[in-house]
Amino acid sequence: MELTYRTESGYRLPNLDVPEAPKVGKYGMLRRSFLANHRHGIYTGMLLTGELNAHLEKIDREATEMVERLTAQMAREQGVTEELKASDQMKWVGLMNNIQAAAEEAAMAEIVYFDWDNKGSSGPQDGLADHVGIVEKVENGLVYTVEGNSGDSCRENRYAIGHYEIYGYGTPAY
Repeated sequence: MELTYRTESGYRLPNLDVPEAPKVGKYGMLRRSFLANHRHGIYTGMLLTGELNAHLEKIDREATEMVERLTAQMAREQGVTEELKASDQMKWVGLMNNIQAAAEEAAMAEIVYFDWDNKGSSGPQDGLADHVGIVEKVENGLVYTVEGNSGDSCRENRYAIGHYEIYGYGTPAY
């Protein structure tokens, strides 16, 4: 990065651009808190290289999409339809509030971060989380996950606990 200067009132001042504030919601803020409190080196490195905001926006977007997909899937499975909304709006609102709360609770459970390689196979990772999933359970050395953006649908997957593409885990501190 080349630094340029301007002269004001006889002083040479650097031309600095303030980075744009990230557009993150709840999940991006949770990720920032996790990195700052538990992975301070990664947090500082990403902050200094200007990669933090894009990373937080990506995590927030993926987690939000996951909650939306879980909500839609749960509503479909429980028969909460537009017809119900038209015939009994109060019942529909109550059911949708419960479904939304359950989807949020699932998203607030332990989150697993994945670092996919750049080639789609077993290659070197870049050290950044590329994908998130919700940990459903851990049994017999396997981590069972629900991933909301897996082939444009919500899917259950499983991985060995030490799987090389698992970047880390986070438990939101609410």
